Amino acid sequence: MWWRAVGPDHDFQKYGLAVGGTRIGSIEVQPIHGASYLWGAHHPHCDRHRNHLIWICRHPLCLGCTCLYTGATVGSVGTLFLDWDAFGFAMWAAIHFFLVLPTAAQPWCQRKVYKIVARFFLGLAAGSYLVSGFFAVKFGPSRPAWALAVVFAFAAVMHLLVTLRRLKPSDPCSKCPLGMYPTCEWNRERLLAENSEPVLVAALESYGNSLAEAHREQKEIKMI
Repeated sequence: MWWRAVGPDHDFQKYGLAVGGTRIGSIEVQPIHGASYLWGAHHPHCDRHRNHLIWICRHPLCLGCTCLYTGATVGSVGTLFLDWDAFGFAMWAAIHFFLVLPTAAQPWCQRKVYKIVARFFLGLAAGSYLVSGFFAVKFGPSRPAWALAVVFAFAAVMHLLVTLRRLKPSDPCSKCPLGMYPTCEWNRERLLAENSEPVLVAALESYGNSLAEAHREQKEIKMI
C-alpha cells in the first residue's frame, strides 16, 4: 500500500510518498488509491516491466514468483516418486546445484524466456531439495545433524543468490522518462480516477504536468 503525507502544511512535492502506515514527525499519512500493484503482479504492469511479468487470462502476474512457486510445487511432488536410495550424496548435491546455477546468472541475463526457465528451475531445486533432504535421504551421522546441515546449506545458497542480485539490480523505473511509479505519467490517469480529494488531485495534476513537460524537453533535445 502506498501512502501520502497530509497535514496543515501539506506539501506533496516535499513529502512525496511513503510505504506503510507510519508517521513522518507530526505529519499524518493516508492511503493513495490507484497506487498499489495489481493482485499478484508485484510490479507496475507497464511495458517497461514486461520482462518481470507474465500475463494469464489478460491479468499480469509476477514472473519470478509464479515460476518459482510452480517449480517448487512440481519439485516437491515429483521428488516423492523418485527412488532417492539410488542416489549418492555427490549426485544428489550436484542435481540441485546445477538447477540453481541459472538463477545465479540471472542478474546478468534479463531475457524473459531465460528468467522463466531460471526461476522454474530454482523452484524445482528448492522443492526437491527440502522434501528429499528432510524425508528421503540422510547422509550425515544422525537425522538431527543432517536436517541442520540441510537448513544451513539452504540458507547459505539463498544468501548468496540475494547478494548476487544486489550486485546488478534490475529496476526499469529508475531511468524511465515518465517518472517513478506510482506518480509517473503512465499511472497518472489511474491516480486521478481513483482519488477525489481536491488538494491531492491538484498536486497530482501539477506533478504530472511537470513530468510531461520534462519528457517533451528530452525529446526535443534528442531531435536537435
